[in-house]
Amino acid sequence: MIPAVGPERLYNGSVMPKVRVISHGCKSNQYDGDVIARALAGMGCEVVHAGAADAYVVNTCAVTTMAEAKGRKLVRRLARAAPGKVIATGCTVQIAREDLESIPGVAAALGNEEKHTVPETMALLLGVAGVGEVAPVRSATGRTRAVVKVQDGCDMSCSYCVIRLARGPVRSRPMSEVVRELRWLAQEGVLEVVLTGIRLGAYHSEGNGLAALVAALSEVNVPRVRLSSLDVWDLKPPLLQAIAANQQVCPHLHLPLQSGDAEILRAMRRPYTPDGFARTVEQARESVPDVAITSDVMVGFPGETQAAFENTVRLVERLQLDGLHVFRFSPRPGTAAAGMTGQVPESVKKERCETLLAAARSLSARFAQRFVGKTVEVLFESHDPATGMCEGFSQHHLCVAASARPEMRNQVGVVLVTSAEGGRAVGKIRRPG
Repeated sequence: MIPAVGPERLYNGSVMPKVRVISHGCKSNQYDGDVIARALAGMGCEVVHAGAADAYVVNTCAVTTMAEAKGRKLVRRLARAAPGKVIATGCTVQIAREDLESIPGVAAALGNEEKHTVPETMALLLGVAGVGEVAPVRSATGRTRAVVKVQDGCDMSCSYCVIRLARGPVRSRPMSEVVRELRWLAQEGVLEVVLTGIRLGAYHSEGNGLAALVAALSEVNVPRVRLSSLDVWDLKPPLLQAIAANQQVCPHLHLPLQSGDAEILRAMRRPYTPDGFARTVEQARESVPDVAITSDVMVGFPGETQAAFENTVRLVERLQLDGLHVFRFSPRPGTAAAGMTGQVPESVKKERCETLLAAARSLSARFAQRFVGKTVEVLFESHDPATGMCEGFSQHHLCVAASARPEMRNQVGVVLVTSAEGGRAVGKIRRPG
């Protein structure tokens, strides 16, 4: 249960203290940040989404060294601007609490296991009182779509990943609780919900897996439900059948590959082979009509030879994916991969990354071109007054732009795609959705 907006309270002569919650990283972190923001609003704070505030919550990410450094830099900057009124939380705090606690001006550093105490801690810092819990409301960050976390934690032991250390063991929310939250969001007019988790495919509640949860979505009046990243070994026939049978579920699957080389996958401790991954992609395309499939690839893992990298390039080309996110291996303290021999020089990582990024651009361009001459339903999220164009995403997660009034934001329109510009489609609105 998530608190709703509470009564106004005086703070240093103003109506309410302004608090800004900034979340980095994955959709699970975004959801956690939304929960914190809604609770703060319920405790009498004004939650702002940009600009200066009286106090800040920084919800950090530790998936890469770059993400970790970004969070630390932001915490330092905000702690100088609002000393004693900054709370750091999230994955970086969970694995490196002392580093965040030692930053001057940080009032508290609370790990993921203590994240539920962030609102109360902030209320104490600001001198506002809490209120009772009531039904959830629309995403506190004001996004068009809402994110609902149904699962947390990871039981895998991928040799490069620190997230299982930061997030703890697998646990899932009761299905009835998830369905109830989705109903509340539907009542608030949310048009798209993204189901997310650290290992979404590991969802399990009272004998029900993710396939059963997807099937239960038919009871909820949310026009669109999107599944976030799924591990390929969790994409079994019952789940594919449930996705295909429910028209609410967007025909888009994000399946991280990481490497197309069998030896590298073994070193990563990923429980599949390149051919096994390819077979699952084929099964998904056979089971879910017109499905879009995107993926993640890591370059420069220890021991990745040029031949191993070329195996990845060949597999990406063979699979004809609809989008690709490319990133460089980042050694994380506490992981097996950090101490492995055969570390790849940064210059080589950069070169390989650029090669795959070029392939990714080509994949995105082909994906957009596939829809030229077709109509798609677009959930518009933004409007550019300079161009008069609204932009949003189709059910396949294709970025689409069309000339439209500002009022089309947070509305669905049927768009005839007339051209493709790189990875973006451009079209004309035929009618509201």
